Amino acid sequence: MKRPMTLTAGILGTVANAVTSILMAITVVALLEAFAGATGAATVMIVAILELAVFVIALVMSIIAITAWAKNAEAFKKKKAILIVAAVFNLIGAILAFITVDVFYIILALVMIATAVLFIVDVALEGKRVKTAAQA
Repeated sequence: MKRPMTLTAGILGTVANAVTSILMAITVVALLEAFAGATGAATVMIVAILELAVFVIALVMSIIAITAWAKNAEAFKKKKAILIVAAVFNLIGAILAFITVDVFYIILALVMIATAVLFIVDVALEGKRVKTAAQA
């Protein structure tokens, strides 16, 4: 059974989180160079690294979620937790991206929100799909 929303969400999430992860990695390096030895630099670095970790986890979960799009109902049920984790981390990443108040990050945040919604809708519709397939 094909699930185009899961495939679309996986691709969108992978692209958005990859771009954001690369930008955040560059930001971490720039912050490290700019704040070397400054007071409060450790706090800024820890926050930046935690933000980077959120985007990387969302990236990995989105990549793994792509594999669930063409699975049968049983295999998809096993991947359901990964889809939910991917949706949660995409929403957390969207919140972090909105905080930056940069237009590019806000666009990426909107893509992450769309990704999370597509994952959630596909997981919610799976029960109806299984019932329809069982009746047929």
